[in-house]
Amino acid sequence: MSKHFKKVIPFILFVFFISILSANSENKSAWPPLSEIGHIKGKVATKDDVNADKAVFAYTKANSRSTPIDITIPQYALLKTEKANKNSRIIVIQAEIVNGLNMLGYINILTGKKA
Repeated sequence: MSKHFKKVIPFILFVFFISILSANSENKSAWPPLSEIGHIKGKVATKDDVNADKAVFAYTKANSRSTPIDITIPQYALLKTEKANKNSRIIVIQAEIVNGLNMLGYINILTGKKA
């Protein structure tokens, strides 16, 4: 093995190690840009908003009363569930008071599921 090759090996290993760390941190901790997330703010969601992936729910029954909640949307958040006893990374895309109940619509970042 040449002297030059022996000097290059540690550098190559270092670059390889850094690239692995970078790739892992991007995949596991990246939050998508909020500008790319459909959302509903300042109004009550409609079925069209749900169909356009801007909202999770729309209460359209005649006896339902819904008003938007004045919070920053879309917004990053952590959701702790009793069942899983862990935090899930979510993006809040909708916030309304429906028949006196505060309700949020969100997207789970890891699964893409809406709730």
